[in-house]
Amino acid sequence: MRFAAGTDKGNAALICSAFTDEAVVDFGPCGIKHGLSFQSLERRNAIVRFLLETSAYQITSYIFGNLMSSLRSSI
Repeated sequence: MRFAAGTDKGNAALICSAFTDEAVVDFGPCGIKHGLSFQSLERRNAIVRFLLETSAYQITSYIFGNLMSSLRSSI
């Protein structure tokens, strides 16, 4: 919910709170549906910058369902 609210409100701090510094986001599949091409975004700052730069152009709706996450650790 922090991701969605932060994007809708253009709130960098709220978006930041939804991601770790090492986060990776792939908006590619979503972009393809709209005829756009997106590279994977790596690191929180790049993700937040992208979302803030594009939020004025977004018409958003959110459905939270079965989310898939993967964690990697060297521990």
